[in-house]
Amino acid sequence: MNYEIVTAGHICLDIFPDFSKNREKKPGEIFSPGKLTELGNVAMHFGGLVANTGIYLGKLGIPALLVGKIGNDMFGEALCQLLKNNDAPDEGIIIDHAGSTSYSMIFEIPGFDKITLHHQGANSGFNAGDIDFDRFHGAKIFHFGYPNLMDRMCEANGKELVTMLKKAREMGLWVTLDMAPIDPYSKSGQIDWPAFLEEVMPHTDFFLPSFEELYFMLFKEEYLKITSNAPSDDFLDVADLSVLSKMSDRIQAMGARALVVKCGKHGAYLKTFDTETLLKSSKGKFLNAENPDNIELFQSSFQIDRVRKATGCGDAFIAGFFASLLKGRDMEQSLKNGCASGALHAMSEKGTAGMIPLEMVEQKINEGWKTIMNK
Repeated sequence: MNYEIVTAGHICLDIFPDFSKNREKKPGEIFSPGKLTELGNVAMHFGGLVANTGIYLGKLGIPALLVGKIGNDMFGEALCQLLKNNDAPDEGIIIDHAGSTSYSMIFEIPGFDKITLHHQGANSGFNAGDIDFDRFHGAKIFHFGYPNLMDRMCEANGKELVTMLKKAREMGLWVTLDMAPIDPYSKSGQIDWPAFLEEVMPHTDFFLPSFEELYFMLFKEEYLKITSNAPSDDFLDVADLSVLSKMSDRIQAMGARALVVKCGKHGAYLKTFDTETLLKSSKGKFLNAENPDNIELFQSSFQIDRVRKATGCGDAFIAGFFASLLKGRDMEQSLKNGCASGALHAMSEKGTAGMIPLEMVEQKINEGWKTIMNK
């Protein structure tokens, strides 16, 4: 089977204990040494960019080849079964017989931001040699994600990552790169991110970090100062979005061809730096554009009644964005569809099972789905 897009990189098993019986308790009361806290059932879902974005693309009408690395263990078996249950091909999944499957323990306590504990597992050793590029000849986009949760990808300012991205570029694929949240006090938090980006951006067509991730990578000292005095745990509540223009200037100078910044509840920002080259690239001819002029756009988020599932919204956004481009939508409509896809995920308790085909997403928009800037 030929796939139009490859989602590669980080994959894991997400484990969600049910805290619904503890609605009156604060995290400090639940995680108190010596106490027994009663929980509900545990839920297990696939996690990481490979599965989340890949499966969402399939739901939107664009089958994706999933390429990730897992261990030969019970978590790995569970992860493969979850992929099959969602009609996702596992032919690109690599078994590391010496490693373990990555997992996350995600604590979603009512009334509080989620707490995530993560084990890299086999992701830590993922390298360019794991990629079978012979499978990519029908693809148009190579989408890689979460290198900051994959030790080998970050060594020597991303040397291994650059090797992989260059190979994909040589095949005529668009190269797109996503990030995961960075813990300032973890190993990845100590990386020289500006130096990393200087090496990686020249081989990247679309860079798609979140606002907080990009802020940390470009302005670490300022980020730490803001968060140390912040009255809110949500960085988007205390940071100024007007810095987006300054961020895009930095990324343009580093060599990327386009930047998409996920701004959570506010929406998403897009700026292209080299649309002409994107249009001319051999596999980028699907791009719907009347001229090669660079563009700058901001799309506000769509209104929802409440957030039912925050984990994975960014992956849903990216799936909606690239599914739209691959189906011939222009940049503006694709950005809008991406935000709508993220909103659909946020208000669905079914996760990826709640995603609908792209044409139905657009129908909801055309029926007058209001944004937060148009109440």
